[in-house]
Amino acid sequence: MGHLLLIAEKPDAARAFAQALSPSYETKKGYLVGSNQIIYSYAYGHLLTQVEPHEINEKYKEWRKEDLPILPEKIPLKIIPGKESQLNLINTLAKQATVIYNCCDSGSEGQAIFMRISEHFKWNKPVKRVWTSSLQPAAIQKAFNEAKDNEEYQHLTAAGILRSESDWLIGMNSSRAASLATNANIRAGRVLLPTLAIIFDREKERADYTKTLYHVLYGNFEQNGIVYKGERLFEDGYPTDLKEVEKAQLILSSQPCEIVLADKEIKKKKAPKLMDLTELSRIANKKYGYKANETLAILQNLYLKKLVTYPRTNSNHVTEAEIPLMHASFDLLSQHYPHLSQNADKRFVHAANKQICDSSKVDDHHALLPEPVNPPNDLPEDEVKISQLVLERFFAQFYPENVFEHLKVITACGPEQFVSYFKAPIQMGWLQIYPSADEEDEQSDKEQVLKALPNLRQGTVSYIDSSIKAQETSPPPSFTDGTLIQLMKNISRRITDPTLKQNLTGKGIGTAATRGDIIKKLGDYDYIQYNKKNIEITKLGIEVIKLFRKTKINTLTSPEFTALWEEKLETIRKGQEQKGNFEKRMREFCSVIVQEFEQIEVNSTDFEKKGVANCPKCNNPIVESKTRFYCSHQKNSCPFFIWKKQYGKTLTITNLNQLLEKGKTNKLTFTSLKGSKYNGYLLLKEGNLEEGKLIMEFINSSSTKK
Repeated sequence: MGHLLLIAEKPDAARAFAQALSPSYETKKGYLVGSNQIIYSYAYGHLLTQVEPHEINEKYKEWRKEDLPILPEKIPLKIIPGKESQLNLINTLAKQATVIYNCCDSGSEGQAIFMRISEHFKWNKPVKRVWTSSLQPAAIQKAFNEAKDNEEYQHLTAAGILRSESDWLIGMNSSRAASLATNANIRAGRVLLPTLAIIFDREKERADYTKTLYHVLYGNFEQNGIVYKGERLFEDGYPTDLKEVEKAQLILSSQPCEIVLADKEIKKKKAPKLMDLTELSRIANKKYGYKANETLAILQNLYLKKLVTYPRTNSNHVTEAEIPLMHASFDLLSQHYPHLSQNADKRFVHAANKQICDSSKVDDHHALLPEPVNPPNDLPEDEVKISQLVLERFFAQFYPENVFEHLKVITACGPEQFVSYFKAPIQMGWLQIYPSADEEDEQSDKEQVLKALPNLRQGTVSYIDSSIKAQETSPPPSFTDGTLIQLMKNISRRITDPTLKQNLTGKGIGTAATRGDIIKKLGDYDYIQYNKKNIEITKLGIEVIKLFRKTKINTLTSPEFTALWEEKLETIRKGQEQKGNFEKRMREFCSVIVQEFEQIEVNSTDFEKKGVANCPKCNNPIVESKTRFYCSHQKNSCPFFIWKKQYGKTLTITNLNQLLEKGKTNKLTFTSLKGSKYNGYLLLKEGNLEEGKLIMEFINSSSTKK
């Protein structure tokens, strides 16, 4: 009798399935055996990846114009080094199985991981798809019992493969064509370039911005013993002429003053919506400085520990089916977080509350939710911080809305008018546990928050005194990981064409799962650098955008073009369009890319990399090849060099400068063969600079790896 084989994406996920579906299980090397004839294996993330061009044809090893465009009929896959034994084990188990269950993460990436394995071995067994946003036993059991034929996800598979292949073809052809035209190592891509272009445009706007000095006139007034402050009211911005403001100030004392408007209004404000990955990444970056890909890695760990639901979600709503889960999590977690739950009430979370529950706004996965489990006491600090952000937003849903009474007062002194804003709480709802969420209210910095509104009425007031404050206008701020990833999700905000804007509302650049990696790649390719949290574009990044915008394929730098591309992929994912037309247009576009770079004239000196520190052995310049950094005086017997690829990382110019200037890189995130993440540094070996190898030092540990 054959067994059932369940294939998960990671070992921890496979263990969660075993705990949920088998009365008991035994752990073997690479798999688990359940007592009820179910075997659980796992993929360690991706086991197969697309080949490099030279692995299709040896001639592509050399980059030559005459070999472009590279358009293979099908892009083959290869086994990722070190993953062979696990891949072969899965195949052995599959041959013995009666039914195979795809239990990889429920998203396009998880679907791609499973389908690549299945197609690699050409399995012809029945395959079921288990789709779950939670690794809790009840959720797994429900998803397993409701598993559908994997074929029902064929459109998701098609869109995922098409996305991957189009990224390969466009990235490969545009990178090679641009590199050959510039005699430099240029990396380009369908999502990479428009993201870089957004940063380029913002930094250019900042560089071109001229600050303007303006002057604000404040007046202090009194009515029936109540002293209050008002700001001179202007409809079209603040005045820049100081003499004009001083003239207005001089005549204030000679003019009668009165309140001409005292308008009261009660405003209610609901809690911010539940978290999706983008919102969490934005807040984690603002509060803790985490980069977007770091937040996702931390969140993935929390998911595998069954503390939160599926992390790569693009939704901040739930369906009616998740309401019981929210109630269960509330009941259990309230015992552990009384400061978040002391005045909360479950009656606020129900299916009719569209702020929380709206199935029309949930695609593959609902919003991020904490699971109903006792939190462990030994979580790392970064996981505690991220889980707290999820918890705060979750518990805020169980509070009533905030209710404030607002008062707008306009005081007239002759021809001049002054405005004052006040607010006072009537009902402190979710804000009592989540005050930081109110910091982004644009009006809050102008409102005087009081326990009760002042009893100001229309009528005469006394002028006390006034003051002038000089201020400067500010350029738009540099992007951070948080603000950039938010714009990537909501790119329609940048579009002016009304029809296009409507079509792309809710569409974005990349996906919730990939945006953090895109930003990271921009840094790896030395297109951007960080100044604390702020993202700055490098000279190379500027030249790359200027280069592509000189061509007829400048749409590659257009966020609108990329968002439209995502929209087309979405229609394929939903089965509303066949992939053939998209694939044909994409291949034609690759040919146009190559033609453009054959005709363009480029000054290659614009793309020379500068600013690399000198050789620590002989103080001569360091130069770069495809595989290593080495001393320019190597021919004169200086042996110093560093291999670019170390411990699964590809060193960038920025990493190299860090090594040469201070002996080690900044903190890096590494991935083990089993897919787990850990942080550390790469260090130069003291006294031995001739082997090309670096030392790895784990953070929070004295251990090193050579």
